[in-house]
Amino acid sequence: MSNLRVFLCRSLAVVGFCALLVYPAVARAVAVDRNANGMSDIWELVYGASGLAPDGDADGDGASNLQEAIAGTDPFDPASKPLIGSAGIAGTNVTINVNCALGKQYELQSIQPFNSGGWTNWITEATAIARSGSIVTLSAPAGLTTKFYRVAISDVDTDGDGVNDWEEYQVGLDPMKPSSNGQVDANGNPLGDYAYATAQLAVQDLVTISATDATANQPDPGQSAINLGILTVTRGGFPLNDIMVNLGLAVPGPGVAVEGLDHAALPRSLFFPRWDEFPDDHSHPACEHQPDQPGGGVSEGVNRVRLLAEPG
Repeated sequence: MSNLRVFLCRSLAVVGFCALLVYPAVARAVAVDRNANGMSDIWELVYGASGLAPDGDADGDGASNLQEAIAGTDPFDPASKPLIGSAGIAGTNVTINVNCALGKQYELQSIQPFNSGGWTNWITEATAIARSGSIVTLSAPAGLTTKFYRVAISDVDTDGDGVNDWEEYQVGLDPMKPSSNGQVDANGNPLGDYAYATAQLAVQDLVTISATDATANQPDPGQSAINLGILTVTRGGFPLNDIMVNLGLAVPGPGVAVEGLDHAALPRSLFFPRWDEFPDDHSHPACEHQPDQPGGGVSEGVNRVRLLAEPG
């Protein structure tokens, strides 16, 4: 598929290194983009940006929503945008530090606009894919010829599975392995990460409730319960955003258990945090929070909260 690449430039008071503004150019890219708006569906979930127009600028920072999607930055935070942190001449090299997002590719490009070809013959001098940290450093020989430099930001798909590296980092997959989710298909073969990711997104934030243990025995007066019924509330998809689930009891009537008499009091709402906000203490008088992450990272993308129905 085609997408846009973001270019960043910054001026220096050094002959031969001048400035350009941020602007887009066509380049190959890949992203999980089921609504075909040019912005990653996973980026939209991470930042709650599903309703944004690609050509808008939600935070007014000068970078369009589409450019922020490509750079992996927050479209609602003007301090989070594609940005060159510092640039200068170090010895015989031009060195540029760029604020980075894991999985994005950063290219230092140069051009000699006074040669034949004008502003069309950009040359890539250095390339790096962010694998750790928050800063990427790019360097290239300075030389004696006047040049203009820019930094291009784009997506890459190292393992060729259809999910770009930035997206894989966000959902806990391995950008070096095309089947890193720990699941198998109907034939028992490793499930590709693209099929896995799209299946998870199809049930994103779908909440279900089931009776994990539908039987509970009423203990004798003064005795502790020995058989607890369990209800399980499950949040589907990737836990990339916070959601609140409201619960209600059945209308009182024949055959309906009475809260506080037939079972323990149950919470009226359950909070499902995004995966990087899971609390250390999941205890609740009547519930047990159990993040479900078989395989690696956030591979299952499901939080479970178990309600312990305790006879009184």
